[in-house]
Amino acid sequence: FHQMLIELPVARFRGLMTIGPPVEDSEQARPLFRELREANERLGGSWLSMGMSDDYDLALAYGSTQVRLGRTLFGPRTPVSGLI
Repeated sequence: FHQMLIELPVARFRGLMTIGPPVEDSEQARPLFRELREANERLGGSWLSMGMSDDYDLALAYGSTQVRLGRTLFGPRTPVSGLI
């Protein structure tokens, strides 16, 4: 199934992305990052997007080429009521 998605003529596969579950210790994300890296290698991806403010260092150690550091750069978000 995955190979069929990668070979679709209307899409260009570059790699995989994940947003891990919130964890108290970034080490808990290690198995997820390892599995995603291995899957990306099997599928031939060159991009690997994983890691956020709390676990970016571990994601980088597992080969992430893109991380999201919003809270690290901009501070905590203020919830806005009334939005879906």
